[in-house]
Amino acid sequence: LGNIEEFSGPPNAWIQNSFGYHMPSLIGSIEAGLYGVYSGHFSPLNGVLWTMRKEMIGSVIIYVISRLFPRRYLIPAFLIAAAATFRSSEYLGFPLGALLQETWRTGLMRDSKWFWIMTFALSICLAFDWTGGYFEPMNAIAGTSFLSRDLLKITAAVLLIYSIMTSVPLRWILNTSIPQFLGRISFALY
Repeated sequence: LGNIEEFSGPPNAWIQNSFGYHMPSLIGSIEAGLYGVYSGHFSPLNGVLWTMRKEMIGSVIIYVISRLFPRRYLIPAFLIAAAATFRSSEYLGFPLGALLQETWRTGLMRDSKWFWIMTFALSICLAFDWTGGYFEPMNAIAGTSFLSRDLLKITAAVLLIYSIMTSVPLRWILNTSIPQFLGRISFALY
């Protein structure tokens, strides 16, 4: 249970860039993966685990809202939660995603023949990193104090999910075997 580097030989480029030559012990690795990520510590072996704490808090918020409010009040409750988290781009996606799901469940969101194409195209425009200067108006919008790049990315994600939810062709594509397989293994790849 000593230092992992004793057994691994020279570290590869990813390990070197992530945390240099210092490798945590096996016990330190287990601690970082099991509870260290929830207590706010950085995981030296997997840099993306910092999101686990935010995902846990956001999921608990949605769960509590879903349990506290009757179904007929969930849409207003999720709207209030979205307004409350508007300034926190880390948590805004949770109530917006729950709002999309609830509007679909209640039948307020319906299939669209053409509108999904516009929302899909707009989501791509907002999500794309236009730092190359190809789309200067987007850089001007993102630079304002009200609309940050994070808010643009969240808006793009909501529009993308909306376009998929309201498009029969997009849902059909995503229900084929290859996207389904990639969806099942995506967390493991992440």
